[in-house]
Amino acid sequence: EKCVLNMTSLDLQANFDFDKFMGKWFEVKAWFHRIEGFSDYDAWNDFSKVYTKKSDGVADVFETGRVKNSDNCNRNQRGRILFAGGRLHPARLTLGDDNSTYTMAMYVVATDYDNYALTVGCSHEGKLYASGTCLPDPIVHVLSRTTILQPGHARYLDDIINKTICHADLQEFRPNFHSRPCEGPVGDASTLSSWLCLSMALVSTFMSHIWTVV
Repeated sequence: EKCVLNMTSLDLQANFDFDKFMGKWFEVKAWFHRIEGFSDYDAWNDFSKVYTKKSDGVADVFETGRVKNSDNCNRNQRGRILFAGGRLHPARLTLGDDNSTYTMAMYVVATDYDNYALTVGCSHEGKLYASGTCLPDPIVHVLSRTTILQPGHARYLDDIINKTICHADLQEFRPNFHSRPCEGPVGDASTLSSWLCLSMALVSTFMSHIWTVV
């Protein structure tokens, strides 16, 4: 008998903090559907997501990854938006798009914000019914702040997945390999840090020149 995951009955991260969830997450593995037209082109390695707070309860989404056996990084910066959950269900996030009415449920089952996150969401253009089920079935993502999830955290999340998240009917399990991380969006923390260091160096050089002239 096929198991059917009810999204509304999932135990989600208690006291979820949207702001602490911001930043870069590496996908380390996922269960998903082999939808029509799916190919190796869609299964990227070095896949990561960057959530950048845009306003209260709203964040920009930047995704990047490398197509299998490719040297180039693909980037998705098409106006995808992440919305915080409401007061009663803060971990029930919603992915949206500036350019369409498309939305997708993305629920945070577990996270410690600093190391790991486990999310469950309806697939692209999948529908979340009032009954709490997705069509097609939900996608499961295991995320990490680094390219490798620590064994203890991996065991903890695997235990949740195996005991409470129905994924038996998901045709595809994807371990994500991170060997050559792609760059983040322009203006992310690393880029900003580099810019600030360069600016400070230039200011220091300029001030030294002034004092020398004086």
